[in-house]
Amino acid sequence: MIINVYVENEKKFDLKVRKNCKSIIKEIQKKIQELYNCNVSRTMITGNIDFATGERNMEYILFGENLPFRKYKYEIGE
Repeated sequence: MIINVYVENEKKFDLKVRKNCKSIIKEIQKKIQELYNCNVSRTMITGNIDFATGERNMEYILFGENLPFRKYKYEIGE
């Protein structure tokens, strides 16, 4: 499965993970550290879910040193 990572509606990179991967956030964290040579200490989720329609608007906030960006989103592609 392909994971597309976006920062302010601009695609930064994509990542290929197993279909039943339960640690997508950790895989994205590793990729950010490899690509941008930074240290991500933790990630916090923020956003909302509309339970009537099932639509979600989630962003992830990074904490660490030498970060190229602070917030990102991801979408699961095929």
